[in-house]
Amino acid sequence: DHRDLHSFPTRRSSDLDVKNENIMNIDGLVKGDFSTVVGTWGVPEDQGIGNRLRIDEKGVLTWIGSRSAERIIHDVKKNADNSGIGIFGKEFNWETVTPSNYINFIPAGIAIKGEENSDNSKDRIIFGSIEKQSDRKIFYRLDE
Repeated sequence: DHRDLHSFPTRRSSDLDVKNENIMNIDGLVKGDFSTVVGTWGVPEDQGIGNRLRIDEKGVLTWIGSRSAERIIHDVKKNADNSGIGIFGKEFNWETVTPSNYINFIPAGIAIKGEENSDNSKDRIIFGSIEKQSDRKIFYRLDE
């Protein structure tokens, strides 16, 4: 039995598994319940500093491998498309925040304009202003 080995996808050991658990609940996030985003998130194709983070049940965001301080996620609002947008950094509110401190929560099944290259079958997190970025990093839940 001759099989074409090239027909099987190859995996690099450096690729982290994206967890196939899509439970992000925007209504819960609006109420301050972060249980559906708890865990490790990362940019699968680039695991450098600034590309992996952890969120705990209190909404505290920690950058893995970085010395930057923990940041509190708060004031999540639900968008018309059922995605969510919040602030990270307790020193900001909706009057004082700049787009660099936006955190966007995009549940599986929701397509975002300008995000055609993201995997809509998975929960995603994107920082900043979605409209303004061309090289934005898309964070997925990692299986760790």
